[in-house]
Amino acid sequence: MAILIPLFLLLNAAAGQTGADGREGGAPSTLDRLQKDFVEIAGRVKPSVVEIRSLKASTTQTIVGQATSTTHIQETTILAGVVVRKDGHIVTIAEPVVGAKSIYVRTSAGLEYPATLVGVDEETGLAVVKVNAPLEAITLAADEEALVGALVAAVGNSYGMAGSVSFGTLSGSDRTIESGKKRYAGLLQY
Repeated sequence: MAILIPLFLLLNAAAGQTGADGREGGAPSTLDRLQKDFVEIAGRVKPSVVEIRSLKASTTQTIVGQATSTTHIQETTILAGVVVRKDGHIVTIAEPVVGAKSIYVRTSAGLEYPATLVGVDEETGLAVVKVNAPLEAITLAADEEALVGALVAAVGNSYGMAGSVSFGTLSGSDRTIESGKKRYAGLLQY
């Protein structure tokens, strides 16, 4: 975060000082146009990124001598999802929604809907949940457009802060990682 703020301030300062012709107040600079494009992209994508809350309940029993104690625990997980179809289909991380007692989706407009788990892809660790409401679906790029070095945007729900946006470059493609007993291949690295 300490690097992002000064970089943003530097971009603003540099973009506002001179135009393409080298004079103050001249034509927009490359940084002006780049910043405007980033803001526009974030605005277009945000409605397709949703907050998902999953609630899981569990019960534990503790036995000490003749006494039995029962503890009921409700675990809430907040994560992001991306709307992939206008009829309410959303892709998200599988683990928090599998076995959930209830799932809720909140849009960037603040509307909240109950959701149901439609399916899980064990290989990728992704799930599809669905709400019974029309939503704005994201437009996905073709695989061949994902070039290493290309500028990319990550829009999500970091730590429950809806609409979080960061920009960077696509660092690598066709990456493989292993996590526990799972192996994920063909990944893009941000």
